[in-house]
Amino acid sequence: MVKRGYITFQKKLYNYLSGRLTPDLTIDKESDGEGALEMRLKYCYIELKSNETWGIITEPIIANWTGANPMD
Repeated sequence: MVKRGYITFQKKLYNYLSGRLTPDLTIDKESDGEGALEMRLKYCYIELKSNETWGIITEPIIANWTGANPMD
């Protein structure tokens, strides 16, 4: 029997914008909804890249995520 599962959605929307979303699906064992399917957010990652040079910084990347390190 499977008790926990993950599914990852990744999308490159534009050349400069991409993202990743991974929900954690499990069976609730502790609250009023015991036995119901429960979904939590494992990863939510957004990356914004630029091909421009900003002074001494080349190929800057701005990233934001929640959860564990998405580079793992």
